[in-house]
Amino acid sequence: MKILYVCTWPDTLTDFDPKKSWSTCFGAKTLYLKGIQIEWHTHRRDTILYKICKWLPQADQIFAQLSCIKKARKYDIIYIGFDMHLLPLGLAKWCGLLETPVFIVSHFMYNTRFSKNILKKLFTIIERKIVYRNIEKISFASPSLLSLAQQDYNMPNRHHSSCFWGANTHYYNPALFQEPARRDIYIGVGQTNRDYDTLIKAFTVMEKSRCEIYTKSSQKGGGLPHNVTYINLMAGLTLNAAYKLLREKYYHCKAVLIPIKTLNDVPNGATVLVEAIAMGRPVIITKAETNFIDVEKEGVGMSVEPGDVQGWIKAISYLENHPEELEAMSSRAYRLARKYYNDDNFTRNIYLHMANLLR
Repeated sequence: MKILYVCTWPDTLTDFDPKKSWSTCFGAKTLYLKGIQIEWHTHRRDTILYKICKWLPQADQIFAQLSCIKKARKYDIIYIGFDMHLLPLGLAKWCGLLETPVFIVSHFMYNTRFSKNILKKLFTIIERKIVYRNIEKISFASPSLLSLAQQDYNMPNRHHSSCFWGANTHYYNPALFQEPARRDIYIGVGQTNRDYDTLIKAFTVMEKSRCEIYTKSSQKGGGLPHNVTYINLMAGLTLNAAYKLLREKYYHCKAVLIPIKTLNDVPNGATVLVEAIAMGRPVIITKAETNFIDVEKEGVGMSVEPGDVQGWIKAISYLENHPEELEAMSSRAYRLARKYYNDDNFTRNIYLHMANLLR
């Protein structure tokens, strides 16, 4: 099997050791290590056309897809595991410009129910119709995304599958699990669409509990309660080093907190969620249909209504007063990550989907 992996980054890869990088490029590195012939492809950024058009929304995604069409004939399959809008490839298939089968891992569900913008709704309807009908195989990154996709559109049966994307469980120090966990603080992680204002209001009341908030940019200004600290995760660290640090923070915290500001059509906080359960930590997250995992159904955490300060106080207080349940959630989170939401399982699933597609 010869695979063309289409992405927008990185341009080239030299390090394939899963112990040296938190990302396996959605299983592509793992496939390579297993002896599968796979080539990275992204577009050139030094062309005059790209320099003229780079201001367009999703320009990198558009150029990466269009530039792979000519070379795709040399490969058995095109694989896209990156979170991309795939209208260009769908149109190329529709027009007969691309014959090589395409396999996609979708990290969103093209569901229009969560958008109030009429133009965005119309674009999504057009895009999903072209993509669902013309792309050979789509597998959704989690069962929750598949369920939402099925609710909103009469999707072809060949796309009714999920592949359980998850954390690279090889990227941490195995000796960490031999250490006694401190369980002394809560941590909030992430920057996109986060409602930290509501979380801070909750900790203002819970003076005996501590929270550290990790983001990738400058820290929030003054006015924080004494028990809340903002930390710039990227200060002096590479991305890989930052993720390794976060793994250690996850292991030693009481729970990982993911407050979502605006409910939309993407699973905000998905990376934080799968990384947290991989380290065996419970998750408290804002309630949303689009959450990557239903933490309450799986018994690995709790959900809070949007903007509900009292809900956050109640959830955190419950964990404070029920240490036995916190430990039970921790054990279930670890088992769930090892059974389903991990890179090894994910890679096995995508390889089987690609092999079936080529039969």
